[in-house]
Amino acid sequence: MRAGPLTVTMIVCLFTSPVWSEFESTTLAPLPGTADVDQRPWDVSVRAFFGHTDNVQVVPDSTFFTGTSDDEYVGYAVRGVCRPIQNEDLTVGLTGNVSQLFYLDNATGGGGTTHDYDLAVIVPGVFASLNHTLGDLSATSTLAYSFRYEEGRDVAAIGLNSHALQFRSALHLTPEFDVSVGYAHVWDDFAVSFPGPGLNERDSDRDVITRISQMIPQM
Repeated sequence: MRAGPLTVTMIVCLFTSPVWSEFESTTLAPLPGTADVDQRPWDVSVRAFFGHTDNVQVVPDSTFFTGTSDDEYVGYAVRGVCRPIQNEDLTVGLTGNVSQLFYLDNATGGGGTTHDYDLAVIVPGVFASLNHTLGDLSATSTLAYSFRYEEGRDVAAIGLNSHALQFRSALHLTPEFDVSVGYAHVWDDFAVSFPGPGLNERDSDRDVITRISQMIPQM
């Protein structure tokens, strides 16, 4: 299989709030953390984007497919966070991400078009973050659950229900430097079951471990 389509994307941000990886990626987005007490209890970001891909259908290198895989696309993504509980020690909130991609309708051969591969993604979630101490250092621990729903326009093989349970602990070594370790367990359930048992193995449980070191800019 190809590692993935070659994709070039231009992004137009309508609100300057963080917007994470492209919605068609199954990579888990970074978890929200605690918020300042005086910070607004909600955030919303909107972006529009356009680009080009050379493999709309994610066709493998060895294939009998002879149609067109290249096309341009446009799309949008809306992300929001609401924190009904927000104090010095605890932040509890809801997250939501709605994204949609539209191909520009190139013929693929066999009577189909790339427009059939238009994709919508909805990802609601809930999280809780706790500020605490670990020895002489301050730390933040976050627990979160999210559900990812994918739906295609007119391709039966597109469709996904995915559940993710995530935990992250961040150690604040200095005001400008954090080190965090995270763990996630993900259950992927695709909409279509194929006749061959081997083809259904894409339904899976995944374990993800992350370690992130980051500098925090001081305003």
